[in-house]
Amino acid sequence: MSSTATVAAVVRRPRDEVSAFATDPARVLPLISGFGRFRFIGPLDEPEHEEWEAFLDVGTLHIGGAVDVDRTADHHLAWTALRGTRHTFDLTVEPDGPDSSLVTMTMTISLSGLVMSRIAEQFARGIMGRHLDAALQQLRHHLEWEQG
Repeated sequence: MSSTATVAAVVRRPRDEVSAFATDPARVLPLISGFGRFRFIGPLDEPEHEEWEAFLDVGTLHIGGAVDVDRTADHHLAWTALRGTRHTFDLTVEPDGPDSSLVTMTMTISLSGLVMSRIAEQFARGIMGRHLDAALQQLRHHLEWEQG
């Protein structure tokens, strides 16, 4: 069983500027307060793939572990769990006019078990959605008001 949360927001900056910041884990992860722990571990065998440790604090849950960060696509940051909580994360930056961008974040978690995991996933979806929304607003505020 799995649960997915998706949030989106318009950032009043050109796509290339938003994408350069938002798709670089070394720049975007320190900005997002919901990520309690993160660190670069090293490159993986597949080109443009890196291993990172990333934990999103969702209430008392720590969603994360070692992740495979895929940096092959322009304007896109995605990862899949290698170890730890089974989850995926996806951030895309699309044009929304000449001077604005639409940023979308999606996270999916999968928990084992039947009844208890289903209940936990329902709670996690709401909490995860709020955390992703807060992360997206932090990113938007940084790019529109604090950066350069």
